[in-house]
Amino acid sequence: MTERVLPTCPEAESAVLGAMLLDPEVIGEVTHLLAPEDFHRPAFSQIFQAIVGCYEKGMAIDLLIVQEELRKRGWLESTGGATTLAELADAVPTSARTAHHAQLVKEKAVLRRLIRTAGEILAEAYEAQEDAEVILDRSEQAIFGITRDRQAGEPSSIGEVLKETFDQLDRL
Repeated sequence: MTERVLPTCPEAESAVLGAMLLDPEVIGEVTHLLAPEDFHRPAFSQIFQAIVGCYEKGMAIDLLIVQEELRKRGWLESTGGATTLAELADAVPTSARTAHHAQLVKEKAVLRRLIRTAGEILAEAYEAQEDAEVILDRSEQAIFGITRDRQAGEPSSIGEVLKETFDQLDRL
């Protein structure tokens, strides 16, 4: 059997982070769609966390501020530092398609979670140390967990949408 590569879209991940650096207004929108674990590259996950951390503190977002946040968190070297941040910002001419790029990142993350979960289900089924019914229940819960995680960032009522909007306006 050949080694398979997990689904990822590094260009979309780069585009999302670059847009967040260039246009802080998209950060609120992106944080509703993505979580740090949705990024395939650990460095991108760390950069995302640093940007969101600055945003949640009400700080201005630019390359130097994010670079300093990465330094404070001890992630500057592991992310590639100023060079990586500059490359991300330079790679994105506009933030107009950020929501679409974020959706691509999310889709690939869901596929990776599904692959990992399916592998765990297969391993547990082959070992069969419990009744099939117990394994089936646990498998269903794991699959439903992926669905729950996918929908976690989606507001479910107009009240939630308004609250999030007012929170964002307060931060600005």
